[in-house]
Amino acid sequence: MCQFASGFFNPKSMVVKVHDLSSHSDTQKVLKLGDGPEPNGWREFHYLPTGEIECRALPVDDKTSAQCAEELRERWPTFVDFFNWSMKQVCEDGKYGGWLELDLRSLTSAEGLTLPSSIGGWLDLRSLTSAEGLTLPSSIGGWLDLRSLTSAEGLTLPEGFDKDNLIAPGKIMESIK
Repeated sequence: MCQFASGFFNPKSMVVKVHDLSSHSDTQKVLKLGDGPEPNGWREFHYLPTGEIECRALPVDDKTSAQCAEELRERWPTFVDFFNWSMKQVCEDGKYGGWLELDLRSLTSAEGLTLPSSIGGWLDLRSLTSAEGLTLPSSIGGWLDLRSLTSAEGLTLPEGFDKDNLIAPGKIMESIK
């Protein structure tokens, strides 16, 4: 399993490809991306919720890892910008079939975050302290982790969501619609 969010880039063209944001190997297989030691082949990268970008360019490539990371940051200045773009690439009709576990656990703000309309698995937003700006998917197939919320003001759970699948402080559980 890779760090979230993972993808591939081409150091010459700086084209970016994503499919499974948690797995380089699954992305590589589904998108049929070749890598290897030849110059300017497909290379792995991570854009972490902390804002760190790690590009794995090779010495034979036209650009260094640092140059590639800088170009990716120019295109997507924040993790949320990259995440929102990625979701548009990988969701079918706004639905994300996988789990967003581990993936979003370090986000401390939902500002600007656009979640898919449906998530087939669980959603881990354990570091959010406020629901401000958070619009939850209309369907979450697993549990929802909001354990750090200090206020649920403005938060509405998806219709039919089982509160038994919610992880949140007791006072928050009582106040959520």
